[in-house]
Amino acid sequence: MKKLVILGAGCAGIMVANKLRRFLDRDEWSITIIDKDGRHVCQPGPLFIPFGIYKAADIVRSRANSSPKKFLLSIKTIRFLFSWVTIGFLI
Repeated sequence: MKKLVILGAGCAGIMVANKLRRFLDRDEWSITIIDKDGRHVCQPGPLFIPFGIYKAADIVRSRANSSPKKFLLSIKTIRFLFSWVTIGFLI
């Protein structure tokens, strides 16, 4: 089985995973998204907290459930892993 790892579960990471899931054979490819946090802050929610339009709890959602249903058509076949990634460089 071939493995695809996407670093970051923000809008771009989820969009790439969903787009590729439609084109890659599910029996041949597994997709894992790695992100440091299992929570997603809905943008531009923080702008409205000082004005009392939203509370902090209103704009924070589970990362796996943070997008509209139509956007998550293939999310059940994509694995989320919440962890830190350290990248080292040799100079």
